[in-house]
Amino acid sequence: MSSPNTATMKPVMRTTVILDEDLRKKLKMLSLKKDVSMRDIITEALEDKIRNELEGDDVYQRPEGNKWVTKLIAELEPIIGTAAARAIIAQKCKRFGTSMAELSHTDMTKEFINAICQGVAFISDDDEAARVKKKLAMLVKEK
Repeated sequence: MSSPNTATMKPVMRTTVILDEDLRKKLKMLSLKKDVSMRDIITEALEDKIRNELEGDDVYQRPEGNKWVTKLIAELEPIIGTAAARAIIAQKCKRFGTSMAELSHTDMTKEFINAICQGVAFISDDDEAARVKKKLAMLVKEK
């Protein structure tokens, strides 16, 4: 079985997956057949599933011409990635009664920014969320 090179690994979160016995046996058989770890198989399967679920979803399409969405994505993308940035922005727009296409300066309230930062903290960490909050507050002041 392959072992990960810890020098080049991305940060990971350890989690427990509870499988029924039949699925666990199939996973082990596939692991032996492919000569890869069960972790690698599970990771690949999750990546495929998530990519397939998100592909084509309007939430993840960049609204053309909305400068606020473009600015938000530019700030969030390096920290949490494109798909997560767009998902958080779309979710918060919906929660605050607007859309990504219609987001304006007046929608960029303290509450809206806090909600965006909660999403960032969920995916990244509190320190990153605090940095994002400061940057977004400065963006709003610039208009």
